[in-house]
Amino acid sequence: MTPAPSRTARIRALAQHDVAEAQSALAALLGDLFAMRPRNVRINFDKYSLNSLNGFFEDDGKAYFFKFHQEEREEAMTGEYYRAEILSRAGLPVDQPVHMSAQPGEQILVYRRRTDPRFSDVLFALDAQDDAGKRREAVLAERDLSARLLKVYLETLHPVTVEEVAAEPIHRLFHERLIDAETRLSPGGRLADFYVGKPFVFPDAELDWDRFSRLKFVINGEQYTDSVGELFDAAAVRLRPDRLADAGGVVAHGDAHNANVWYTAKAGRAELSFFDPAFAGSHIPTLLAEVKATFHNIFAHPFWLYDPATATEAFRAHARLDGNLLHVDTDWD
Repeated sequence: MTPAPSRTARIRALAQHDVAEAQSALAALLGDLFAMRPRNVRINFDKYSLNSLNGFFEDDGKAYFFKFHQEEREEAMTGEYYRAEILSRAGLPVDQPVHMSAQPGEQILVYRRRTDPRFSDVLFALDAQDDAGKRREAVLAERDLSARLLKVYLETLHPVTVEEVAAEPIHRLFHERLIDAETRLSPGGRLADFYVGKPFVFPDAELDWDRFSRLKFVINGEQYTDSVGELFDAAAVRLRPDRLADAGGVVAHGDAHNANVWYTAKAGRAELSFFDPAFAGSHIPTLLAEVKATFHNIFAHPFWLYDPATATEAFRAHARLDGNLLHVDTDWD
């Protein structure tokens, strides 16, 4: 039987068509969970909130920032969500919440409100208008964080068991998005929701899933070996938790893309720190630890990752079908 939607799921759904009601429900939830009296609750509708909700509120004269990560079908999943302490103990810079709920379906973090930008905003601004001095500050801050990450990974690298790996919540970002929550079989999750049985519109054709799944990409003239469907099939097998204990584990954030990183400007040198450690853990498979951050921060340029309209226009202008080959030119400047 399908579980009833959680309160966070209902609030996220409400926010799509009745913001005032969603904010009222959120105020009630925050008050219930944390014995607070939230005032001026405001939900942010930013480009980063793909499957999360964040915003601001006040209580007892203090300003707060809230965020919850509400994954599809999360009611059927188990495990603790937010574990900032794991990262802090390992020596990683992480913003500590002042209130936290890890109840199933009500996983919410509340932070002291801060005015620092996210690192993704800083880099987005530099992409739009370069500034050599600010770019240098951003590069140095990134270099410092990378050095700390490497140090922690080397210090915490250890053999892991299948059971330890399987207990980590990071699989919600990978394997859980490919399988059905009840049958544990693929296709399911986001693969079923967004791909299987859906139409795919290209500049000169509209394809069904069967045709699209057999396409092979040719990116900047380089043809890739596997088709889209073959890649999904391979991922459903290789990303199984019981297949990921073969290269050790580390303490990691797991979802540390730049929209989950604060940028704090300082007189000497800017600093970066993590927040929203929804998928952090002590036994993160090494092969998964930086995959999502790498994709977001390097391959998924913010102009198309967070701006679907621009992405669609650019893709249509630089993609063409040739039989079962999809040619894409990524030089979009």
